Amino acid sequence: MHIAMSTVEGGWSALCGVRLPAADTEQISDLLGMPCMACTRVLAARSQVTIGADPLVVLEAG
Repeated sequence: MHIAMSTVEGGWSALCGVRLPAADTEQISDLLGMPCMACTRVLAARSQVTIGADPLVVLEAG
């Protein structure tokens, strides 16, 4: 599972740097598991520095 933002190309870019094509992902509404540790670290560091950042989406590879 990754925390990601949509890209201009129509795919997703996870906080950890993983690029995910839209066809290979599934957006989930509830956090039912733990995102990858790299995504979690980036999100934690970002939340301490940035307020009002763009919304992020939680994705699970399909």
